[in-house]
Amino acid sequence: MAPKILTPAVYARALLMAGVDLLDEPDGPMDDAVLAQYRVGIYIGCDFAGEVHYVGSVCRPDQEGGLLKRPSEHDRDRRGAWRSIWGVPLRETTPRALVHAIEGDLIDYLRPRHNLKRHAPISLAQRDVLRLAARELDTLRHADMP
Repeated sequence: MAPKILTPAVYARALLMAGVDLLDEPDGPMDDAVLAQYRVGIYIGCDFAGEVHYVGSVCRPDQEGGLLKRPSEHDRDRRGAWRSIWGVPLRETTPRALVHAIEGDLIDYLRPRHNLKRHAPISLAQRDVLRLAARELDTLRHADMP
């Protein structure tokens, strides 16, 4: 099956797929200044025609600009055709396993040309458990702060 063209409607659906973990709802491709605002999320590399070439993720809640830095870490051969990057910014408290699950959902939906690995699906119940555990950890971390 051919990769999807990332139209505004397809992008809107991709944002919805992030569910309650979605932090913002951008309305199109992101420039570097916008990407730099986010630490956790999914990035979608597209060519001039909007064809999806790659879907990747970043989960660096302690590093500024993670959503900007991670795509640039790919070798030039992989990202050479990318002319725009669309982001799905996620809450910084989103657990890494859940970031990967959302990435996998988007890979299945967008069918990018250059993704090689797939992520195991995580059920809705498992996602809720991950979110709850992340909230508990966050509460414990903040309880230790003066």
